[in-house]
Amino acid sequence: MISEDSELLDIITKFIYILVILIVFSSLFVMMMVNKNFLNVSKFEKIIKNKDNALLLVRKSDCKKCGSIEKELKKSNVKYFVLNTDNDKRRDIIFKKMNITSSDIEEPSVVYVKDGGVYSILVDIQKINDLNKYLEYNNLTN
Repeated sequence: MISEDSELLDIITKFIYILVILIVFSSLFVMMMVNKNFLNVSKFEKIIKNKDNALLLVRKSDCKKCGSIEKELKKSNVKYFVLNTDNDKRRDIIFKKMNITSSDIEEPSVVYVKDGGVYSILVDIQKINDLNKYLEYNNLTN
């Protein structure tokens, strides 16, 4: 009986250790993802402040077209930043810094910032070809 109790205690202890480890790693993963998005937005804000050039993809998490546009940007090797309008609380701050409003944007959109200000916006992108023409016209392709 004592042996069974000891084995049960060992199993429960191991289970608790595994559970604690899973919780710690899950928490770290969530913090990294939140921090990554925050750093991405912060870098973009620095570009505006320093009057540099950048491309901003404005998207929603559950938007299929947005995912296709982002895949095309990755494929094109264009450096860009992402702003998720449905879960980024800094959206309005960034829009204000660019002198645009949420009514100026319909996801997916790309905003080309040149010399720290909005140079052009491609709104509600329907076709990949439209994005590629936009990138080419603004000399953003590599």
